[in-house]
Amino acid sequence: MPSTFGRYRVVRPVGEGAMAAVFEVEDTALGVRRALKVLHPEVAANPDLRARFDAEARTMAQLRHPHLVAVHDVGESEGRPWMVMDLAEGGSLADRVTREGALDACVVLGEMLGVLDALAVVHAAGVIHRDVKPQNLLYDGAGTLRLADFGIALTEGLELTRTGMVLGSWGFMAPEQRLDPRKVRPATDLFGLAASAVWAIVGGPVSDLHVGEHRAVLLRDVSDDVSGVLHRALAFRPEERFRSAGEMRAAIVEVLGAESVDGPSGGGRDEEGFTPRERSTEESEGGGGTAGGVAG
Repeated sequence: MPSTFGRYRVVRPVGEGAMAAVFEVEDTALGVRRALKVLHPEVAANPDLRARFDAEARTMAQLRHPHLVAVHDVGESEGRPWMVMDLAEGGSLADRVTREGALDACVVLGEMLGVLDALAVVHAAGVIHRDVKPQNLLYDGAGTLRLADFGIALTEGLELTRTGMVLGSWGFMAPEQRLDPRKVRPATDLFGLAASAVWAIVGGPVSDLHVGEHRAVLLRDVSDDVSGVLHRALAFRPEERFRSAGEMRAAIVEVLGAESVDGPSGGGRDEEGFTPRERSTEESEGGGGTAGGVAG
């Protein structure tokens, strides 16, 4: 493994998956820490998988929101493509549950509000993430939850899914995605986010969340108002779920009575989804954000 990738010096390994390895790196030109994701050699040799990696980098680079992991650079070393992203100093939601156990339902839903703002931007751009799960929900150094890893995203005008392929993570996949990964919609991502919330609330793996009776057992200790939001987001039929990320956000705000989170329509946010404080931080740092996600 090289000790450098272009101007990026490897500091330490962060994680490794079937397709890629992720490292914390130092940008020697700017003096900041980032995350670098590099394809394994056998994956880089597969034209289809390499095309998907390239598509992921382009998608993440074009989507901009304080609750999305940003891509800053791409390159290739020894025939292996890589991308440089925000660094998730706080680890993933999955890591947090491993450390702390089951989380309070209201805390979890409150942290999901920013991710729903980000999903609204993603969906407006014609992109469906298709892999919203606790491992792809990452905390930056300030404790802000961000959505990462668009490796299997479905992008309008770009089709890389072969007929018959099932893409996604089973416990967080909506029923329609299990049948055909091309027939997804914004409600599919909302299912994944709600499934991630249930996973955090119960403190461990979940499955078959589209079955109402099963959900009722898992959420028996959660208030009716909170569980009602989750039940709707996890309905078997996509048309019975929330119609948009904004609608789901409004429902959560109403349940939490969260006037301090900018209201159900995201009041206090500009057209790109930034609050004044987030905009100030973004501009002071040249548009790069402070910290963010390690996507593996």
